[in-house]
Amino acid sequence: MKTWKRAPAAMLCGGPCNGTIAEGEPYLEIEIAGLPKRYRRCRHCAGEPVNLKAADADDNRRDRVAAAAMTAMQQLTGAFQPGLGLQERD
Repeated sequence: MKTWKRAPAAMLCGGPCNGTIAEGEPYLEIEIAGLPKRYRRCRHCAGEPVNLKAADADDNRRDRVAAAAMTAMQQLTGAFQPGLGLQERD
């Protein structure tokens, strides 16, 4: 399965260029069924056009999960304030 993603941190391309994929840059992740390893290709080595909609959808999903976790923490503790972390209750 091939999926376009954005690099969460700088990483190496596994293609013939052996270059670096900068943080935030799109890369192609290749997963082969039955193999635990995933292969990464930069936009130059991928051999297909970059699908930024898929890469950005992955980022948006991560943001939604983080927002849901923050809301759950706030509801559980009643003391969570975004940007400030956990505060003392009165």
